[in-house]
Parts: sequence; C-alpha cells; structure tokens
Amino acid sequence: MGTYKNGPLGPFKGKIGPLFGYILRGKGVLRAAPHITKPRSIKQLAVQERMVVLSPFLNKIKKYLAVGFELSAIKNENSANNSAKSYNLKHAIKGEYPELEVDYSQARLTEGSLEIPQNARVEAVENGFKFSWDFDENGAGHPNDKTMLMAYFPELKSSTYMINGVGRHQGQEILEIHPALKGKTAETYMSFITDDRKAISNSVYTGSVTF
Repeated sequence: MGTYKNGPLGPFKGKIGPLFGYILRGKGVLRAAPHITKPRSIKQLAVQERMVVLSPFLNKIKKYLAVGFELSAIKNENSANNSAKSYNLKHAIKGEYPELEVDYSQARLTEGSLEIPQNARVEAVENGFKFSWDFDENGAGHPNDKTMLMAYFPELKSSTYMINGVGRHQGQEILEIHPALKGKTAETYMSFITDDRKAISNSVYTGSVTF
C-alpha cells in the first residue's frame, strides 16, 4: 500500500488495472487489487449461470421493462432494469445447475397493484396474435385502463410488443406480427396500465403460441 498527493486532476478513486485508489483520512491511498485464486463454489457458479441464461431474454425487452417496472423501481429506490432482474432471477429460472433455462410461465414483465387481466388468453390470427380477456363493468379495474402486450420469440431472441393498446372494457386487442415470423413460436404476456402511467398491473402469462 502507498499514499500519494493529489495530481492536477484530483485524487484517484476506483480501480484502474491492478490498482485500487481511495481516500483514507484525507490522504490518497493506492492498493494492489486482490488476486483471487480460490475457485468459485457451485453455488456461486449457479448464480452466475442464472444471469447468463436470463440476460438474452431481458436484454431484448428492455424498453418494455422500463415501463413495466418503473413504479417498482421508484418504490425499491433502484432502476427498472434492476427491479426486473431481481424478480426474474428468483422466479423465472428452472432446472438445476448447470442445466438451467428460462421459465417463461413464471416471468414477470410488469409489476404493480392495478387489477390484472381476467381470464386472459391469446390465439394466432392472420395478421398476428389476438389477445382476449373478460371485463365486468361492476368488477375491479377501470374501463379505460390500457393494454400492454408482449410476444417474445425465444428461437430468434426477438420481440414484438405494444405499450398503449385498447381500453380494458373492449375485451380484445390484436398485436400485429411481421409475416416473416410465420411458423415461429412466441411466449406471450399482457398487462394493464393507466394513461398517465401512475398505475400498472402485474403481467399475466398468456401462453406459448405459434404464429
């Protein structure tokens, strides 16, 4: 360990190459980064592998998650991305290390207290996926809550989604899919969100559907 005086750019803090810099009692301190030779445990490798398995999915739907976990991020005092990862790392992975895979049926793409879609379902139609749900005028949920729809194609690692669809009271909405995706299978989800984005529902998994 060594100490140093501030240069023209101020004190060095952080890590560069093999060195760590920090301030200790008003003095700049340089310390060599620790050299870890101990092999990772199975538990550590399993945690690392969960992120490797989940990342291709979450990274392709970041914009959707940014809306879906915005309110949770405020509550948790972190980012939407971190909130989404935190939930899905715990709940959306199945199998035993090293045979891990995404459990799409348990994934959550939006999180909030708004009433979820009731009896949500999806079917392939000529130009995309038709999402349907039940609406009871005397039940919970506002008629003008808007739909959020997601179709993720694992084979292609691509997605098609809608943030601000029809109102809850309309009972169905079509998510248009590019014709080039004919024959491809998607994992599908839907949620509700208010126009002002101050409330959102948890997402509902609507199944694996082939276009």
